[in-house]
Amino acid sequence: MLSVFAKANPMDVIQPWIAVVAGSVLLLYLLTAYGPIRRLYGNPGSVSAKEVTLFTFASVTLYLSFGGPLDYISDNYLFSAHMFQHMTEIVIMTPLFIAGTPDWMVRRLLDSRLVQNASAQHTHPIFTGLIFNGVIAIFHIPQIYDFALENEAFHFFEHLCFFVVALILWRSLWDLTPGRKMLALLLNYNLGMPLVIFMIIARHPWYTFYVSRPRIWPWLTPLADQQWGAIIMAVMMMGAFAVVGVRAYAKQDESIWYA
Repeated sequence: MLSVFAKANPMDVIQPWIAVVAGSVLLLYLLTAYGPIRRLYGNPGSVSAKEVTLFTFASVTLYLSFGGPLDYISDNYLFSAHMFQHMTEIVIMTPLFIAGTPDWMVRRLLDSRLVQNASAQHTHPIFTGLIFNGVIAIFHIPQIYDFALENEAFHFFEHLCFFVVALILWRSLWDLTPGRKMLALLLNYNLGMPLVIFMIIARHPWYTFYVSRPRIWPWLTPLADQQWGAIIMAVMMMGAFAVVGVRAYAKQDESIWYA
């Protein structure tokens, strides 16, 4: 695998502009938490060390997901690496950004009439689950997926859509009662399974882009690469949902906790 990077343009591997974006996001957060931007909020609440740590990890994950060796391999060689990139964005980076952002930073947006009306109608866990899994499924249609890999602007749009629907999904789960949260997680996992199953049982690889790519390992055929990508999706989704579900279950008490 190291030979792949040896032949590559270092700037294509490192992608410093992604590091600049991730650093800028973190800097804006710190300026809002402790710097001059904070004054625009009047008398906001505090920012805990835990929140700063989580947001910092989210910013680092932003770079590791969209830049560096992982992005180079996913864009040029392996579908499974691309799927790992997508799942890192959806089940690790996005929840970290949410957990690291105190409510007062987004309160003005959340308190606006437009957002409240939209939230009341469109943030039900069933609705957000259908939208989340529907968007992921649509972008994995072979023709759309191949086009995204060939068109950088559309590829960026794809990742932006994944981030937005993941943000809406995780935010809709945040304040649910433990029982409702577990049911919503179970629903979302099952809604995502058809895509996983179809990719695993396929008799030929779906994505012509990766069929034509050089093989890093001769034994990893395009079809096997696709199957590994589906397994990565299933395992990372299950792991993230399981962690949140177990934490929700641990908070139950003698009340009707699913109400």
